[in-house]
Amino acid sequence: DRGDVYVQIRVREDKRFTRRNSDLISEVTIGMVEAALGTEIKIDGLKGVFTLKIPAGTQPEQIIKVSGKGIVKLNGKGSGDHLVVVHVKIPNNLTSKQAKALKDFAGIKKGFW
Repeated sequence: DRGDVYVQIRVREDKRFTRRNSDLISEVTIGMVEAALGTEIKIDGLKGVFTLKIPAGTQPEQIIKVSGKGIVKLNGKGSGDHLVVVHVKIPNNLTSKQAKALKDFAGIKKGFW
């Protein structure tokens, strides 16, 4: 007999990234110096590891889009993007030398803190 066939597909979650439609979303944490000066980091992607250039002046929670590194679109025309959310870690245990260097950079006079 002829009839309908129903197929249910479940997509298992991945620890490396989350999915939003055809886009993948990763989160990375870098230091404030790397955010200020720029750096390159390795990102786990759908098809392996790739290098992501973090531009100088990257702000906390900034999203960097890597076009075409996501999941193939349902219509088969291209792929989604890989979005990388950049978290910037601010140090909380500075040495006195590090604190002085930051104060000098910021132009803060002695005795302010």
